[in-house]
Amino acid sequence: MSVEIVLNGESQIILGEGHGHRWNIWNLSALGVILGLSIFIFSMWYALSRPIPIPSNTTIIAVISPKVAKRILPASIEEKLPAVCKDAFASDSDWPVICGLTSSNEAFAIMPRWLTKKGTTTFTSGLIARTGRVQTETKPFQYTEALAWRGFAKQPTVLIESSIIEERLGLDIATSSTKILFHWNGKGFASDMKLPVQTTPLPAGDIAFSVNNEAWNELSGDVFLDAANLPDRNQWQPLPPIERFAIWIDENHVTKGKYIGFSEPLDQENAARLLGLMGVTERKAITLPDGSISYERLLPSPSTSTSLFGQRQNNQGQLIELAPRFIAISNASTTLEQNNTASCGTSYPWIRLSSNVLKDILNIPVPSLQGYSENQYLSICFEH
Repeated sequence: MSVEIVLNGESQIILGEGHGHRWNIWNLSALGVILGLSIFIFSMWYALSRPIPIPSNTTIIAVISPKVAKRILPASIEEKLPAVCKDAFASDSDWPVICGLTSSNEAFAIMPRWLTKKGTTTFTSGLIARTGRVQTETKPFQYTEALAWRGFAKQPTVLIESSIIEERLGLDIATSSTKILFHWNGKGFASDMKLPVQTTPLPAGDIAFSVNNEAWNELSGDVFLDAANLPDRNQWQPLPPIERFAIWIDENHVTKGKYIGFSEPLDQENAARLLGLMGVTERKAITLPDGSISYERLLPSPSTSTSLFGQRQNNQGQLIELAPRFIAISNASTTLEQNNTASCGTSYPWIRLSSNVLKDILNIPVPSLQGYSENQYLSICFEH
């Protein structure tokens, strides 16, 4: 017996055979490893991101691994670090360690718990620990937040509050606290803060900075004039905008000299007004009815044969040097070094802090610092 199948020419028959896939031990093992690894990573991240209290007056937070710290920190600076930070950098780990400083000279360190030494931990949360005593008034901080600052890079990162300069030096330079994040670029620190290029040099004062005309016009109230201990805006308004400002400070934080540079040359009328604001007056003798002589203080005035520019003393015995584009005020026993500081960046600096000022702020010896514009962003370099 036979079976005959007849197909016409337009018919198509597709025959297929398939087998269902069965999970084997290797597939299940791989899935288990992936799930286990995911759970481990999530658990680690969760345990490392638990909030931990830090002082509310924290002004500097530095993030660096002990291995990198040993490679880039000079011995002179490492020796001056707070004890809790030196202990945190004692290992050779690649795990980042956080060193924080407060405005009251307290220090603390935050790191994974396995890097801490026995008996040094003062607070733990999840897998992180804090060493160093802190004030009762605190704010929460996350270790993973510092990891996010640096991304996958191993270079150090520093977060600075502008209030540290205000509190340490008695300057009210900002109406609200400003945080600036800096990343080490191999020669200095770069930030993501926009900053135009500076076109004029700064004198080599202990604290020196520039103010362009746009910033001058946008200053709220007398913030800048108060910080510079200058007359209020109503008295200052007829004078040209300030372009550069520098102060020299002695070891007792007392200002021993100031330099004020103007965006436009002074005429003789403005020169007379400025000298009066800085305490320079002339005495005019007055004969009283009884024949005695009295004196009246008058603003200096130019004549056709004399100029108000030059050197003189004010009523407090300070030395005043006035030129068309600047005025310098110093104690009679002090001669200000008004030479311009050499730029260590690619443009003139917007701000300069001397090594003496930085030592007072940070409590560690570091070279003088300059802030300048690098590709329109604020960068920091250290003078050599």
